[in-house]
Amino acid sequence: MTRLKFAFITILCAVTVLSLCAQETADIMPPAPDYGDASQWYIHDQNGVADIFYVISTETGDHLEGTDTCHFANTKNTLQRSQMLVEMAAVDTFYTGRLNYYSPYYRQVSMNSLVDAKRFSARMVRAIEDVKLSWQYYLEHFNQGRPFVLAGYSQGAAAVMAILKEMPDSIAQRMVATYVLGFKVTTEDLDDIRNIRPARGATDVGVTVCINSVASPDCAVGIISSGNQLCINPVNWRTDTVSASFVYDMPPVMDTLSVACDPEHRLLTVRGFDHQEIMPVIGVPGNYHNYELRFYYPFIRQNIADRVDAYLKAVGRTKSVTEEILEDVSCSAGLKKTFAPSVKRTLTPAPVGKVPFSIISYGRHGSCYLGKPSDYDAPVKVLASADSTGSLTPLGRDVLDRLRLIRRDAQSRWGELTEPGIRQQREIAWRAIEQFPEVFNENASHLGARSLRNTRCLLSMDQQMLQVAKQCRIRVYHKASNEYSVYLDQQDESRLLIRRDSSAKVAYQAFSEKYDDGDRLAKTLFSDSDYIRSHVDVRTLNDQLFKIAGSIQNTRLDGKVSLYDLFTQEEIWHQWKKQNAWNYLNYGNYEKWKEEGGKWKGKDRLEHRLLRQLFLFTDSAQKRAGSTAFIHIADESSLIPLVCLMDINGYGLATDDLESLDEKGWADYRICPMSANLQWILYRRDPEDRDVMIKILLNGQEATLPLPSENAPYYSLKDFKDFYLKKLDSYEK
Repeated sequence: MTRLKFAFITILCAVTVLSLCAQETADIMPPAPDYGDASQWYIHDQNGVADIFYVISTETGDHLEGTDTCHFANTKNTLQRSQMLVEMAAVDTFYTGRLNYYSPYYRQVSMNSLVDAKRFSARMVRAIEDVKLSWQYYLEHFNQGRPFVLAGYSQGAAAVMAILKEMPDSIAQRMVATYVLGFKVTTEDLDDIRNIRPARGATDVGVTVCINSVASPDCAVGIISSGNQLCINPVNWRTDTVSASFVYDMPPVMDTLSVACDPEHRLLTVRGFDHQEIMPVIGVPGNYHNYELRFYYPFIRQNIADRVDAYLKAVGRTKSVTEEILEDVSCSAGLKKTFAPSVKRTLTPAPVGKVPFSIISYGRHGSCYLGKPSDYDAPVKVLASADSTGSLTPLGRDVLDRLRLIRRDAQSRWGELTEPGIRQQREIAWRAIEQFPEVFNENASHLGARSLRNTRCLLSMDQQMLQVAKQCRIRVYHKASNEYSVYLDQQDESRLLIRRDSSAKVAYQAFSEKYDDGDRLAKTLFSDSDYIRSHVDVRTLNDQLFKIAGSIQNTRLDGKVSLYDLFTQEEIWHQWKKQNAWNYLNYGNYEKWKEEGGKWKGKDRLEHRLLRQLFLFTDSAQKRAGSTAFIHIADESSLIPLVCLMDINGYGLATDDLESLDEKGWADYRICPMSANLQWILYRRDPEDRDVMIKILLNGQEATLPLPSENAPYYSLKDFKDFYLKKLDSYEK
């Protein structure tokens, strides 16, 4: 994470406060912005399915217009524009995802004006007029009928409320949600603005989300909080008093905090934060106004995406694999796609009287570096050799510099867990604790973990256990050993067939040749076509560069360097189709395996052994009076076959038509991104209850199974076991 880009969150700290004693007559106004001028906008058009229209908070102070003190930002003043730009860019980086982003410069009221709340409110009228004009211009020239998210922070949130007040129904029907961050929604607002509908959960649409954070109600600041009527917890998306923990990761501070709604005062109370810097002018100890975007950005970012998805479903449209990849290029990394476990999704309530008593988890290690030095060295050597003969273009030399930077970052850490990987594993643990507190308590019978012995798996296990021990203060057991390889380590000889002589390998070669399109890229990197023909394996170099491009998101260089700009959208799509087909052939239910290898139905298949082992854990959990958690960390070579064997979410697809995989929804990044996890959650009334229910979560989301249930996503454990044991028996006869 680029810490500098979070400078906007200390909203009021970056402002140079001028003399508060300046004599005033009438307010001096700087020139009005012309929204037909591109310089008056921050725009990031990503060809997304929806837009975010964001209005920034107070970023500027009083300044001089000639010899007069001005209390409004000058949108053409270089210094003041740079102050506003910091927040615009940071919100784009950390909140937008793959949506289109529009943020107008406007003549915002200065920080100094906050010393007089009445005067600040009077001046806001003029600032709001600018924002309303920018909104109208956005609708007429940029939006093109797409759904949109309306959001503002602090002063910007007040302007957003004014937009809501005048929004006609024809526009409001396209509104996914409005986020009023760090500001209030009063009783008067609720009476006057019919477009305000309080958010009640994580995926309702056309609603307003309001956030105000304090250590206690007496820390509230009147101008932004007094009389507030809306409150929802941005971590668990509840409006009751149930608290939620979250990891605050802003060096030098990394700690677990908790947040809960105070329904009486309609404020969010945050516990455990001891590192506050008081914001100037209106700040008081315990008021976290200037920390809110830092606290909640992973949750709000994911919530925006979830509400957009819910909106599209409500109007009869869901995203295809093609759309997901073109909107979010990180998906094209396939198995190297980062997973955001910090987002806690709302789950379907359990059947009446049933409570969770056991979690059986099988997960993949967290984000890591590529596994071998040659993954980085090979393309560097190709480009460096060309550079030594003067055969690189300026772009080629620039790419060589980028590759050397990426390699230095990975030096001697081949295949190791990265900092994002550590964070993912810790957050997986706290999410489980928050969602299933009944399992993680002092009466637990067994809380333990097992992993493969490689470093990335072992450290992933350790990070989860450290979080459990810290957050729950209960004893945990964990061990990495070769004795678990029988069901954790993929050693299935039949799955290696495609790497030798099989029809699967032949099919892949024919398929991939259709999508080999590296000639264009080679011509942009090398200045000599003869050199390309005699010295460059174009296809291999193309694949190597794309592999590294996808891996960067897993490292501390994410957001600082990229290689995706080297590829066209079509080339990105083709590269993903090739690797998705390869992963399906390796780990999925390729139809022709039924005819080859002899062991396709054999009992020695790892996923068969693994599934039977997981059933032994369910038996053990049922016999214990207390709660249990059995956590396992391995890699994709065992997790994907298990998901396909169980046919979770239809991923058991059996076909020999590699071209149709994406159309049928088989996408590697959906199944097994970095830190992917499959969780079995067991429910009962009490230890004597034999009518045990099970729910499956894949990557934190409730999954569907190929067996009937009147209570889906909850299934009878007896029916669940019978179904899969019969399936295993049929394969193994």
